[in-house]
Amino acid sequence: MEAVYARMRTLTLARTGSSTSMILAGPNGTFHKTFGKLAMVWTPARGATLAHWVPRGTTPTLLPAFRDVPPGTGFEGEIEWMRAMRISEGWSDNTYRPVQPVQRNAMAAFLYRAAGSPAFTAPTRASFTDVPVGAPFFREIEWMKAAGITTGYRDNTFRPYDPINRDAMAAFLYRASGSPAFTPPTRARFSDVPVGTAFRTEIEWLASTGTTTGYADGTYRPLSPVNRDAMAAFLYRRAG
Repeated sequence: MEAVYARMRTLTLARTGSSTSMILAGPNGTFHKTFGKLAMVWTPARGATLAHWVPRGTTPTLLPAFRDVPPGTGFEGEIEWMRAMRISEGWSDNTYRPVQPVQRNAMAAFLYRAAGSPAFTAPTRASFTDVPVGAPFFREIEWMKAAGITTGYRDNTFRPYDPINRDAMAAFLYRASGSPAFTPPTRARFSDVPVGTAFRTEIEWLASTGTTTGYADGTYRPLSPVNRDAMAAFLYRRAG
């Protein structure tokens, strides 16, 4: 698949804090720097100030960077990965809106695309009363239900425009990963997720995989909404 993301910027091949980073000299003077599954590529033929991130081994198509994710933004690399993998293309004004909460319908779309956009025919009759046929991300939400990732709420709604909280996000990622066998520790990892808390198993599983470390004060903040920058990081880490 051809890559869809490229970042126009002054050539900078150093990235601090990346254990997987390295710089390699490629053919024809091309330089490559890795960031997880991404590679920064610079080709002199395109000018000395042109560099871009692409999935390793793919052919880049140059697109402008998200204008609200300048170099140095928190989770910049993970957000770039989201675009490179076609998980998010942002808004039509070329923004990503990193500190905006993720809505539940957008979460459905992210998970569907992260799964490889599997073949799926949505039902002709809606499963949720507030997600009628033709609603934004109708197919992705129906796919989530069919895959057992969500059952919605007891009143048969999905609440697509509500922000997704961190506890529900953990549950979605756990189920999207196949609900692996996991026994949570008897002692709670996070001070605000004691034994008996809703989705504690899923939250403890998420932490055990290294997808989350919680906050510096030892909390997880399960009822706080997930912002779009943090969601990029969670999905990137789960992708391995």
